[in-house]
Amino acid sequence: MTNSWRHQAGAAGLLLAAAFASVLPADWLRVPVARARAAGPASAGQTGGGAEGGGTERGTAGAVPTPNTVLPPNTVLPPNTVAPPAHRVLVLIVDGLRYETAMDASVMPTLAALRAAGGSARLETVFEGFSVPAVQAAFTGRSSTQLVNLIRNFRARDLAIESAFTTVRQAGWRTLAVGEHVFKQFGTDLERIAPTEPATDYVLRDQARPALALARYARDDHAVVVCHYESTDWVAHEGGITGPRYRPAFAAADSVVAAFAAARRPNDVLIVFGDHGHDAHGEHKTGMAIPTAVVAIGPGITPGTEWHNASVRDIRGLMESALGLPPKEHNPLV
Repeated sequence: MTNSWRHQAGAAGLLLAAAFASVLPADWLRVPVARARAAGPASAGQTGGGAEGGGTERGTAGAVPTPNTVLPPNTVLPPNTVAPPAHRVLVLIVDGLRYETAMDASVMPTLAALRAAGGSARLETVFEGFSVPAVQAAFTGRSSTQLVNLIRNFRARDLAIESAFTTVRQAGWRTLAVGEHVFKQFGTDLERIAPTEPATDYVLRDQARPALALARYARDDHAVVVCHYESTDWVAHEGGITGPRYRPAFAAADSVVAAFAAARRPNDVLIVFGDHGHDAHGEHKTGMAIPTAVVAIGPGITPGTEWHNASVRDIRGLMESALGLPPKEHNPLV
């Protein structure tokens, strides 16, 4: 290696390090796994701190979402300006939903029952194998393998990329996303809300999301309500599929699925899917074969349907079709 080549390589390394530093938070390596070990799985009925469970509502009436803002759970959002669609869509993202686990009726019996009552498929995830690019692919219908997607997984930014949420907004309807960083990339095409308490426990805040999402869905304010449930992924990282908390965590996720299925109105569509799977050790990395699953039930979906050759990119078309909108891309799930 010549000195000139060394200097060029060193300069490239510094530029790459600077790129990472510009987008990664200082504590990006401190994932919430340690806190997940200490917190037991919660069902959809456990609201946790800050989740909305009825009672007197407090907050700022008519609050308008702004970029990079997660609104507190008691925020009063502006009223609708147009009539809602005939079929609304309720979406539950189960983070780290391994295909084999989703198919195991002894762990997730509700999901098995929904497969029989609706449509289902094995989903290939994105090459990167992480949540942010997978969720982006799900709602844009596109995926692009690039280094920046890996960086964005740890610090998603407000990108305002075109997505199914853009289509919903252009139709005059609204989308509410219950979750945190994975939805920032869609900008102001949706409204984001999340539990805020306890401030020091991300796990309990995550486990409070389903009840908050269902409370908001019951109001009929939004054409689409999406909830991101992450605790399953953190538990999978602890010890893989043989870890002592693995089956209980996914059984708890199945109870969340049951709550969403029970809340779904007959004219609406419920979509449950994973962003990615994991291997037997609970790992998901770039280039790994880690398929996940989707199950959907509602008008227009024939019970017992099995879709083939599907990927997370097809979620967008499934959602748009459920809303009565023409899908942007060809979709094997429609």
